Amino acid sequence: MNFFSGIFPHVQQSMKHLMNICVFKNFRATMIRLILFGGLAGSLLFASKASGQYVGVTCGWQYSAQLSGPPTYPTHKNISLYNPTSSNPNATWDSWAEQLAQAGVDFVCPNLTGSQPNTGNPPSQMAPLLTALINRGLTNQIKFAIFDDDAASWCAQWNQANGRGFDYALPMDLADTNNWKYLYDYNYKIFYQTIPDANRFKVNGRPLIIFWAAGNTFCTNQQGNLSRALMYVRQKCQADFGFNPYIVANQGDFNNDTTINDTNVIDASQAWFGPPNTPFTLTTFKGRRTGVAAAAFGVNNDMPANHGQVFDEALTSTVGGGALITFCEGFTDYEEDCAMFRVRNLATNGTCLDYTNTAYDYPNTPTPLMIIPINA
Repeated sequence: MNFFSGIFPHVQQSMKHLMNICVFKNFRATMIRLILFGGLAGSLLFASKASGQYVGVTCGWQYSAQLSGPPTYPTHKNISLYNPTSSNPNATWDSWAEQLAQAGVDFVCPNLTGSQPNTGNPPSQMAPLLTALINRGLTNQIKFAIFDDDAASWCAQWNQANGRGFDYALPMDLADTNNWKYLYDYNYKIFYQTIPDANRFKVNGRPLIIFWAAGNTFCTNQQGNLSRALMYVRQKCQADFGFNPYIVANQGDFNNDTTINDTNVIDASQAWFGPPNTPFTLTTFKGRRTGVAAAAFGVNNDMPANHGQVFDEALTSTVGGGALITFCEGFTDYEEDCAMFRVRNLATNGTCLDYTNTAYDYPNTPTPLMIIPINA
């Protein structure tokens, strides 16, 4: 029996009754219903959340004009319920801050994609989200952590610097110490300059860094050098900011560099998720459990949401499985129909959209699911 259907069936049904209503494209028209729902869910979360477990989300903002609109991929299913205003992109950050608070997450990771030579979306661009969370009084509730989209921040940035464009033409050489600047100097350092200490999510007092994967498509000469690069990150964080980060590496990278299998190099591991059959993973490294969960993955309909049950299973299996950290992809990821934020249920022509069109039963299907299963 899962937490959602087993513990709170009456809440599940009332949520569906409350939210299965066509709403206006701009969600402000339905704000009363959403706030009432959010208050109920939030009280359930804070009353019974298991102590010492944490749930966070990725938050991509730079991939497809989400801040100012219109969306780059208007035919995708998970189109935001909030309608961005081109003259005020910071209002989108504020909407996301409000939704993150409703979801009850402990930390948010605006995806890092580096800052040089592609200067379009540096880590400093997340400052408006910091401001929005502070203005909403959420400083003590929602913190920032690093999720490094290293395919972009390491490999693509390095390729562009060498005249091959912002892509994965060649894997970045980790044996070249000059390339380590793509990890730290052009990436993590800017994040920590942007996000003050009080706003950083920490594990045992140490700011969290999760990187996706240093696989052979994106990196070469990993053996013995990935660990050196990560130790460089630790040394620079200590020298510049006075802390030793809590680093979560991809479990698959143990095959690429055996020397990272050391608690002096990494603190935990994650195994991401794998459509179509693996909506979650739960890994253990030196006794520390880390979960990764997804609500769906809609590219080619690889992993359908199944009316929220995929996310329910993923969170039940990770948080319910004792993960210290559960990391969810991706709060704003409509590009891969993998989103968890509120999704429209009214087309621009006024037609009501159903599950077939949106992969949501009602405008914020995944959001309550993020809250209820973690009552372990």
